[in-house]
Amino acid sequence: MKYTASLFANLLLVWLLLSGHYTVLITGLGLLSCALVCWLGLRMGLVDAESQPLRLITRLPLYWLWLTREMARSNLRVVTRIIGGPGAISPSLVSVPVSEKTALYQAIYANSITLTPGTVSVRVQADTIDVHALEDTAAEDLEQGEMHRRILQMKRSSERGAG
Repeated sequence: MKYTASLFANLLLVWLLLSGHYTVLITGLGLLSCALVCWLGLRMGLVDAESQPLRLITRLPLYWLWLTREMARSNLRVVTRIIGGPGAISPSLVSVPVSEKTALYQAIYANSITLTPGTVSVRVQADTIDVHALEDTAAEDLEQGEMHRRILQMKRSSERGAG
């Protein structure tokens, strides 16, 4: 029930923020559509701990801060490579190992890689993520595993907090 309530609250919040109209009719239609989506999600069996990861709410902001810093650093590296001309770019395709098997954490990892300028997650497999890197430094950073380590640390701390 808490996952359904969380889904409803998130949907309603997004509805209210994006609509910008707070009349009785519009808000009522928003409430009705959010309730319908929650009901459909329940009937389809889609509302669970994986779709509403409440345990990560307190851990995600710190990870987002770190990821924002990494995005800024990577952005500066990419800009210097672009200014350096075509010879400064050395694209490569690397396979980064993934020890976490749940879809949620694999998705967080793959999306974090793609959000970082100069890298794109091409394919997610059971134990690896294939990544196209614009430069050797980006590929080396991923192979060192700092991002993977931080995601695993977020998972472990969320499991301790939930237990």
